[in-house]
Amino acid sequence: MKRKEQIICVINAIVFLIAAYGSILLFSLLMTYASSPLALMIFAIPSFLGIYNAIYLGRYRSAISRETLLGCSVLIKYGLIPLYIIGGLLICVLILLTFTPIVFMIFVTPVAVTMLSLYGYVTMLAGGVFSFAYLKKAKDDKIHSKWLISLAALFQFFFTMDVISVGALALKEKKYVKVTIGVTAILALSAIGTFTWMVFNMVSAM
Repeated sequence: MKRKEQIICVINAIVFLIAAYGSILLFSLLMTYASSPLALMIFAIPSFLGIYNAIYLGRYRSAISRETLLGCSVLIKYGLIPLYIIGGLLICVLILLTFTPIVFMIFVTPVAVTMLSLYGYVTMLAGGVFSFAYLKKAKDDKIHSKWLISLAALFQFFFTMDVISVGALALKEKKYVKVTIGVTAILALSAIGTFTWMVFNMVSAM
């Protein structure tokens, strides 16, 4: 029974991650071919899955190991990083476009930025149910101190901090160490590369 529930838990996490990206693709297709209220409902898919996962974990958490819950948390938090980066860049581009001669962007940008921000935040909270379940399990197992669990739970409501907190807890438990170091290295190299490219272009333009 426990093995079955743990497998289902991992599948639920994978399905949520796929849905987070897939709902954006479906939304884009529906908005391209048809202006329909259904397009807006697509954005609610992660929310529905988050509610389902919260109910599922509330019922079967005792049958799911702490390591599995941590693994699901790591999968979702790290898996959503590209979504947040692309979404953040898109928001920046939309804001910059409001200062161009394209008049209609003044009206489009606020709506688009609000929708993207809301989608990202709701998706973060919906995926966070696995992190909260892990923290509850860790508290029951007395793996981490109460203040650390409380702090990590608070961080689940903030972009970036939710990812950092889960990664830190994974390192503290000595789980998924290589994945965490790999993701950190990729992000660090990407940041350094982007900064170097910007400096190079600024110097070239002088």
